[in-house]
Amino acid sequence: MSTEQLAQAPDFTLEHALGHSVSLSDFRGQRAVIVFGSRNTTEQVKQGVMTIRRSLDSDQVAVLTVLDLHGVPRPARKLVKGQIKKRFDDVTTELEALGVTGGVNMLVDWSGEVVGKYGMSADEQAAAAVIDPQGRIIGYGAGDQLGSQVLAVLS
Repeated sequence: MSTEQLAQAPDFTLEHALGHSVSLSDFRGQRAVIVFGSRNTTEQVKQGVMTIRRSLDSDQVAVLTVLDLHGVPRPARKLVKGQIKKRFDDVTTELEALGVTGGVNMLVDWSGEVVGKYGMSADEQAAAAVIDPQGRIIGYGAGDQLGSQVLAVLS
């Protein structure tokens, strides 16, 4: 694929599990992986992120996990936010046990808009887009092989 054919990754800003806003443009100038997941694909997301993080530290590639939660009713969001924060803490603890710091940015997409901008669905299987330092999409990964597919694109 030539650089003329590479699609620019759509920018977005979402809420982090810890409550602050994170934008894709915050990571311009470095490689990034956006992992899209839903309530049905949490294990694939976790395994994909762990595979990436076992090989590449946060100074080598930023990992942004976008949780597609468009189907969560508004009254349930507070409860879901608590569950997401706990999941974030658990993943961070697991990564730190592996000696990995700065692990992952866990972002919440209540509308499903970001997943839609990338033309993906995370309902059946997790998916990932690999972004180069100029903000262009250079590859993808999906399902149980998401982590190894992303690493192949980044190598």
